[in-house]
Amino acid sequence: MKRIAKRAAMRTTRRAAAWTMRRAAGRMTNSDVNQGDAFMAFEKVAALIPSYKADHQLAKVVDGLREAGFSRIVVVDDGNEGACRAVFEQLGDKAEVLRHEVNRGKGAALKTGLAHLMKDGDWAVVTGDADGQLAPEDCARVAEALIASPEALILGVRDKRKMPVRSQAGNRITCFVVGALFGLWLSDTQTGLRGLPAHMLGRFAELEGDRFEYESNMLIAAREARLNVVEVVIQTIYPEDNVSHFRTFTDSARIYSLFFRHFSMKNGTSLIGTIVDYAAFLLLIWLVHEDGGGLLYAVLGARAAGALAYCPIRGKRDLAFRRARTAFLYLLRATAFAALSLLGIFTLGALGLPPIAAKILCDVALFYPSLALRHVMDIKKPGADGNRESPASPVA
Repeated sequence: MKRIAKRAAMRTTRRAAAWTMRRAAGRMTNSDVNQGDAFMAFEKVAALIPSYKADHQLAKVVDGLREAGFSRIVVVDDGNEGACRAVFEQLGDKAEVLRHEVNRGKGAALKTGLAHLMKDGDWAVVTGDADGQLAPEDCARVAEALIASPEALILGVRDKRKMPVRSQAGNRITCFVVGALFGLWLSDTQTGLRGLPAHMLGRFAELEGDRFEYESNMLIAAREARLNVVEVVIQTIYPEDNVSHFRTFTDSARIYSLFFRHFSMKNGTSLIGTIVDYAAFLLLIWLVHEDGGGLLYAVLGARAAGALAYCPIRGKRDLAFRRARTAFLYLLRATAFAALSLLGIFTLGALGLPPIAAKILCDVALFYPSLALRHVMDIKKPGADGNRESPASPVA
C-alpha cells in the first residue's frame, strides 16, 4: 500500500508540474485543457487554509493549490483587519472564504472550516498554511496519499535538520513526548500539512483547543481512535520574510499541559490499581514474614489486588478490553511483569534493601517497558487487506 501511494503521488506531481509549465508557456492544447480539468478533480478532497495577518502569499497559495489539482479550496479569515482583509477580495471565486469577526486562533479556524465542509457530504480534507511554507505539489502528494489510504491520517513531514534551531529543538522534544506518553512515534508533530479522513471530521471538529494546541490534540485523537498514520516526506521551506504566530512560552504551555492532562486521564485507572497494589503489599508484608515465602505471597497478593481494582474499571471504560483475546493479552502482560518485579525484589532484598524500597525501584524500572508494550498492544490489528497498520508509516 505504501508503494502504491508513493507511485501515485509521484505520477500526479510529475503530470501536474508538466501541465503547469505548458500552461505558463502558453502551449496549451485541447488535451491539456481536459487534463487540467482532471487535475482539478481531487474528488471529495478539499484544501482548508486558515489565515491570520494575510499578505500577498495567500493568493499565490490558492493559485498553486488550484494548479496542483484542488477543485475546492476553503480559506478561513481568522479576524483579519484593514489591508489584510483586502487580500481575501483578490481571491474572487477561486476559494470559499469564511470569516471570524475577531482572531480566535488556528485551531478555531480549522474547526470552522471542518464544520463548513461537513455540511456538504463526506469530504476528506488537506489542511495547509497561508504563508508559503507548504509547496502546492506537496499538498497534492498528501491528497494522493489520502486517496490511497482513506482511513488514515496523513502527515506531511519535514526534515528537522533544515529547520531553524529553535523550531528543530521544539519539534524534537515534542516528537519524543508524544512517542513516550502515547506510543505515537512521529517524524514531525508540528506540521500543518495534514490529510484528514472524511470519517474523522466530526470528531476533529469537536476537539478541545482553539490555537496551536488543537493540532496536537488531533494527534492524540488519532491515537485514541487507533488510526493508521502515514507520513509523506515534504520540502522544508522557511521563507525569509515569514513571521511565525507561534508564541513560544504561551503556546508551548498550552500544548504540554494538554499532553499531560490527556496522559493523566488515560492512565487514571492504572493509578488506582497502583495505589491498591502498594496498600496491599504493605498490609501483607506486615501480616507475613519477610522471608522468601512471605515476600512471594506479598508480591503476588498485591498484584492480584491491583488487578482486581484495575480490570473492572478498564473493562467498563474500554470496549476493546472486554474482548476475551484483549483481556487475555493484558493478563499475560501483567503476569510477566509481576514475575520480573518479584525477581527484582528478591535480588535487591538479598543485597539488604527493604522490601518496599526494592518494590519501588523495580516498579519504576519496569514502568516504561510496560507502558511501551501496552502501546504496542493498542495498535490497530491487520485489516482486510492483510497489511498491519502501524503508528506511523513513511512514504518517501
